[in-house]
Amino acid sequence: WLNAQEKMQARKKICGSFKQNNYVYLLSNVLICGECGSKLSGTSCKSHSKNAQTIYYYECGGYKRYKNCSTKKVRVDDLEEQVIDYLQKYFTKKNIELLEKWIDYHAEMFNRDTEQEIKRLKKCIGSLNIKIENIVNLLIDTPSDSLKTKLTELEQERAKIQVEINAIQNSKQNPDKCKELKKFIKKLENIRALDRQNQKSIIEYLIKKVQIQRKSNSELLITIISSLKKILLIQNDIDTLDFSQ
Repeated sequence: WLNAQEKMQARKKICGSFKQNNYVYLLSNVLICGECGSKLSGTSCKSHSKNAQTIYYYECGGYKRYKNCSTKKVRVDDLEEQVIDYLQKYFTKKNIELLEKWIDYHAEMFNRDTEQEIKRLKKCIGSLNIKIENIVNLLIDTPSDSLKTKLTELEQERAKIQVEINAIQNSKQNPDKCKELKKFIKKLENIRALDRQNQKSIIEYLIKKVQIQRKSNSELLITIISSLKKILLIQNDIDTLDFSQ
């Protein structure tokens, strides 16, 4: 019995130590068990081979708590590969080029609209300056509390508009930011080459849910519910634009 207890404690130490590492589980926030509806979370353990390699799993929360779900544990490798394969077919070279065009076009349109709004607001400030100057001239000749109140109101309105102008100017699309965004999008041609944290971010942005259900000991049913309509909407948007000019 004592020997059995020692082995159990040793196994807990081995498995527990790997839960504390920095391994990134790509599907930890989107993976759902199709049988019991529980989330699956990442876990790991040492193999019993001589090399004692670390094996990473997703473990069903229902099985972990109640031991009543046949999904149990699923190895990370094959499951994540299928999700990345699913995404990768959308990030073709052609679609990447379309996304880059979409970024350039919308940055240009946004900045153009921004400039027009800034011009409009500066005209408002110009009109306020004239009113403020007129009131100041009146106050020189005929001091009045009502005029002073009106002057304060106009100066406050001018200051408010200036704050708005500053905010709009700060929101303009910086060419360097667009360049960085396009540089990152270019990397999506090969999602596997990205580090796991970037892969996880992409998956969580484009995938709503990955549902798995065990059909047999060796067969899993995987259902991917995605937000890839975001890409399709962008593509439809691009199809309506004329980039020839």
